[in-house]
Amino acid sequence: MSRNLIATLMGFLAVTTSFAADPLSSAVAVLERETGEESRAFSTRDFGRDNFKGPHSVLVPDDRAETLLWKIRTQTPPGIVAFIGTQHSLAKPPVEGTELVVAVTRNQFDILRIAASDAV
Repeated sequence: MSRNLIATLMGFLAVTTSFAADPLSSAVAVLERETGEESRAFSTRDFGRDNFKGPHSVLVPDDRAETLLWKIRTQTPPGIVAFIGTQHSLAKPPVEGTELVVAVTRNQFDILRIAASDAV
């Protein structure tokens, strides 16, 4: 084997090991890179008035939220969901933008638990 091939394989193993070791950190890196924003170590509930620790989120312009969501979803490791959170915040002071969230989950239905949504 050539040294270049060995170096490539070692790099691949390091990347896949980091995904396996901490998928949330990998997802946060994707979230921040794609949005150009530093993430917050929480997502919001109750129209932005309640911070929920665990997930990470950023605020993005409303018209970019869906496009960014799809970019993020294609790059997140298994065990992670990405979704649009609060869109119309009632927080004080007021916050502008749409929330994009990444979180560790067992399946996509955990989005309802994380968002504390009654799915209505």
